[in-house]
Amino acid sequence: MDFFKTLLVIFSSGNPEEMLTQVVVKANEKQLKRAAKFGWVVPLELPYPTYKEFISDESHTKSDFDEYFTNYYEENFELNIKSPLLEYIDSVGSNLRELIIQSITCYEQGLYGICVPALFSILEGILAEFSNKGDRKKIRYREGLDDSVANDSLGLNVVNLVSISWFLDFAFAKSDFNQAEFKELNRHWMQHGRYTESLEKSSVLQLFSAVALALYAYDKSNK
Repeated sequence: MDFFKTLLVIFSSGNPEEMLTQVVVKANEKQLKRAAKFGWVVPLELPYPTYKEFISDESHTKSDFDEYFTNYYEENFELNIKSPLLEYIDSVGSNLRELIIQSITCYEQGLYGICVPALFSILEGILAEFSNKGDRKKIRYREGLDDSVANDSLGLNVVNLVSISWFLDFAFAKSDFNQAEFKELNRHWMQHGRYTESLEKSSVLQLFSAVALALYAYDKSNK
């Protein structure tokens, strides 16, 4: 059964909005997972068809992903990162707003090492509100996002949550601190001081992109 026949069957039964969400997940999850494995979520300012076309090309390696998206964000950091962050910044409390502004300033001054732990903290702060409905005791960030994907009629907006969810699956994964040459973006390695070398600029941009997408999704969920 091809994609359009699947749409016809789905829309002929049940709630169309909920069915659309399921179709969108099925049609995009494999590609979103692969992109997230390499550290790159859906960019807010890049047309989604352009993003999907690139991430769907299985000949592209992690190095290709890093080069493509680092260049994309570097070419216009103001438009592709800074503006979206400032547009949706009022969705979060004053502490996170201050951290976001300071992270932008550090990036613009080339202080990339300060940005990564700050951005991880910002991302967790947003997800504590978004995924756990403000319950600060919970740390089930990905589970909360997946619950939203499974239960809500999100339509096309489900792509954003699936992208963030898979990003968390990789960037927040626990791993052996004794393994050598670990250079992937990982929350536990950063927050526990286990990196022996500085992360590259691409890691900072990966986190900025994830924070911007999470902030956007959280803002939209409150409207």
